[in-house]
Amino acid sequence: MTEIPESFLRAVTAEHNASEAEVSALLLALAGQTAESIATTLEISAAAVRKRLGSVYQKFDIAGSTPGKLEVIRSI
Repeated sequence: MTEIPESFLRAVTAEHNASEAEVSALLLALAGQTAESIATTLEISAAAVRKRLGSVYQKFDIAGSTPGKLEVIRSI
């Protein structure tokens, strides 16, 4: 798995109007963390993590399962 430079990811997500909270969750998800570990890191609930990631996927018009969605983000 190739690591995406954070500066590039932030630029791409800004073009899609992703919030800082959404980008923070996305960075951790792309690093391979689970919703539960992201929740612990960000001090929010796992449901809030899934909501933030879901919002990112909507902003990128990505449908499908979560692992597949992360792969689409990686390919952009």
